[in-house]
Amino acid sequence: MLRNFIIHIGILVLFVFIQAFLFDNMKLSQLQLQPFVFLLAILILPFELPKWFVLVLAFFAGLSIDIINDTLGVNAAAVSFMAYLRPVFLDALSPYDGYENGTSPRLDYYGFVWVLKYTVFSVFTFSIAYYFLVSFSFDYFFNDLLKIFFGSIYSVVLIVIIQFAFFRK
Repeated sequence: MLRNFIIHIGILVLFVFIQAFLFDNMKLSQLQLQPFVFLLAILILPFELPKWFVLVLAFFAGLSIDIINDTLGVNAAAVSFMAYLRPVFLDALSPYDGYENGTSPRLDYYGFVWVLKYTVFSVFTFSIAYYFLVSFSFDYFFNDLLKIFFGSIYSVVLIVIIQFAFFRK
């Protein structure tokens, strides 16, 4: 179990650095959309991890991105919100016989459709919190809705591609 904690913390650190130094510089279109692939490190955490531990990891991952990008806690708040709702998403998408012990919500365990649903719910939740916290105003409401929609699609596509490339048996 300790080995799993260390592996997942290592994956989290790796994804935070990749997010901060690669994907934060990949802005797309005039809306300045950026993919949030560091969310994958939170999404693939094992089912057996305590909820408080997932929240702590999510908060520190977001805080690390905030410190590097000087974004005043927006990422920490949004990813913590997503991690808080993670059990709700997992319960809603739970297979009939429940989750197998020793597995995590990854493509190689639960298939493409399940992972896509889980990723869409989670990333969309993160995007809503993130973009509304960044603007913190209703002056740009429709612009924020566009960013939420297209930014979520951009992030989901990259997260699923990364899962296909690196997290398959």
